[in-house]
Amino acid sequence: MVQRGSEASIRIPSVRVSEVRTAVTAAPALASPVPASGWCPWPREPQPAEPTTLPGPEWPQVRPAHPALPFPVSLAELERRAAAADPAFRIAPRAHPSTMRNAHYANTRSQLAFALSGPYNTVEGDLRMRDGIPVMQHDDISSRDLTFEQWAILVHRAGKHLRMDFKEATALAPVEAILRRLGIPDDVLTFNVSAALPWSEGHVPVDDVVALRAQHPGSWITINLAVPDGPVYRYAACVARRLGPERLGTTVLAGFVNEPEIRRLRAAFEFVNAWNVPALKDFDIAAESARLRAIGVNGMLDLRSSGDPLENDD
Repeated sequence: MVQRGSEASIRIPSVRVSEVRTAVTAAPALASPVPASGWCPWPREPQPAEPTTLPGPEWPQVRPAHPALPFPVSLAELERRAAAADPAFRIAPRAHPSTMRNAHYANTRSQLAFALSGPYNTVEGDLRMRDGIPVMQHDDISSRDLTFEQWAILVHRAGKHLRMDFKEATALAPVEAILRRLGIPDDVLTFNVSAALPWSEGHVPVDDVVALRAQHPGSWITINLAVPDGPVYRYAACVARRLGPERLGTTVLAGFVNEPEIRRLRAAFEFVNAWNVPALKDFDIAAESARLRAIGVNGMLDLRSSGDPLENDD
């Protein structure tokens, strides 16, 4: 044993390289050959799955009803699809609603995976509050497998416009807080609120919509309407006059709306979108699109045919 401070030293015997080479050559053959790279083929310890960069939780996935929707889909797979999203379907800065191609019903992991890989530049999701956090859920009885924060990160990372439909007004403030924390710019946001449906749990008072506009001046705001009905259109127009038309729109039901109603709405709103429910009325989408444009619908046309994978899968 060498004492500290003594003059003793440890001598390492010198070994010639040729001697080492001879010893290695004479050694018994390994069970598996050493690769040409020179790395020793020791068995690797099993590696844990790479953790997702998305905030948790990762809930059990909602099984899709439509066979075209992918399953199973993990959060890591959603991240991969978001990173690989086709640049041709990224939303342009400050894009007008008329240029938006919407992925309707993109609440679940299967739906969102389909939307991120498809020809859409806008992704729509429905918001409710559950256990104190905003989640993606259309009906209060349907299952869920994404939080709003997870959904927002993925949609924004893929370069899509975020179209947020508030089924419960209580989700509005928490969603705004998350958007600010994530730094997602206003010009890729649409807030769908029910300011003209006072009997709805998603109803947002007009004063709150005024505050929303002040907080997000560059975003789009869409006032949800009930089924086509003249008095509802007139009430919505009154709400719009209170708010002012800039970056404000509404949405009508394709296949039912007529030109006088569109004229009334266009006098109060900057833009009018149209959507459809294929189960109510199936029609030729190209022909109906042309008719809607001809009668003054100047916003987004969100029209789907029966059997569309994103028709409704909640």
